[in-house]
Amino acid sequence: MNGRMIAAEVLKLVRRRGQMIWAVILTVVAVVVAYGIAWGYHLSNAGKYGPAGGSHSLEGSLWIITTIGGVAAVLIGTTAGIGDQSAGVFRELVVTGRSRIALFAARIPGALIVLLPMVLLAFAVAVVCTFALAGDLRTPSASLIAKDAVWLIAVMTAQLLLALGFSAVVGSRATAVGVLLGWQLALSPLLLSIDQLGPVRQLVPRAAALRLEPFSNEPLGFAMTAGAAVAVLTVWTVVMLAVAARRTLRLEA
Repeated sequence: MNGRMIAAEVLKLVRRRGQMIWAVILTVVAVVVAYGIAWGYHLSNAGKYGPAGGSHSLEGSLWIITTIGGVAAVLIGTTAGIGDQSAGVFRELVVTGRSRIALFAARIPGALIVLLPMVLLAFAVAVVCTFALAGDLRTPSASLIAKDAVWLIAVMTAQLLLALGFSAVVGSRATAVGVLLGWQLALSPLLLSIDQLGPVRQLVPRAAALRLEPFSNEPLGFAMTAGAAVAVLTVWTVVMLAVAARRTLRLEA
């Protein structure tokens, strides 16, 4: 893997203008709209609706970025994972003598380079609005903002890489998008709400992400250590990418 291969992966993704527009809408624009609505309510009735900023609003913004912006991670990740096969160029890339593993590995930094700037811009907008629109509300400390940023990058990276790996495994972008969105938006919250599953719920990546939230001590309703949460996210990501790389090696060119 070299810089040219990574740059080629970035170019493949950014050339999809429709997808890039939607990714910006689902990350940056979503945060702007949320603050705009809250600010509008405050201006219309300050007695009933408090300021749009403050620490609580930043927590809400992180939820927006990881949930709604998580859809952007799925779109970009699945495109990176199956893009060459869908475009019918995988065979041409292989016959040039390039390593299949290098071709697959280049997709990872390429997709991250595309997604993370949008995520960080959305977070920056949220932080600015948190202070600018706080009024008399409490604002987060610099250390908490830094922890939030690290957590956000980790969670969005995991979502992206899981989408990339899963799409490469199933071999269909449409199927991967449907399954991942269903898992992310519906099935994962449902599983975490079923008390009868007990400690098995710790294996759900969403549980790990919630456990590591800097602004909440224990939002799960069941015990889970921070170390276990890190391990769950790491194992899911590494195993999915390993399976995807193995399938890429065996893929018919």
